[in-house]
Amino acid sequence: MESNKTQADGDARVGRPRFSFFSLLDGEVLLLPFLKRQFKLIVLIVVLAILYISNRYSAQQEQIEIKKLETELIDARYMSLSRSSELMKESRQSNVQKVLEEHKSEVKVSTQPPILLESE
Repeated sequence: MESNKTQADGDARVGRPRFSFFSLLDGEVLLLPFLKRQFKLIVLIVVLAILYISNRYSAQQEQIEIKKLETELIDARYMSLSRSSELMKESRQSNVQKVLEEHKSEVKVSTQPPILLESE
């Protein structure tokens, strides 16, 4: 008779599982017929959620990389602009003459205008 009572309790338990906090902790909630029927849908939702999270993470990493590269580009432009202005400053005729005089070079600035050679 005891086995009949245990069997009846088991049948009642399988027949109508209840949702409670302890059944969630025990894992009995996974035995609910609704979850058994919708198992494929639940797996699909979990996979899509993982893909969504990974896609968002990779997009954020790309945005960080883009901002870093934009900053490097701005720095490179400023460096190029400053180098260009330094080159212009150093290549002025007055600066070239000054450097030649400091090094006591024999090269002198011509006082005569250039002569144009005409070809026939």
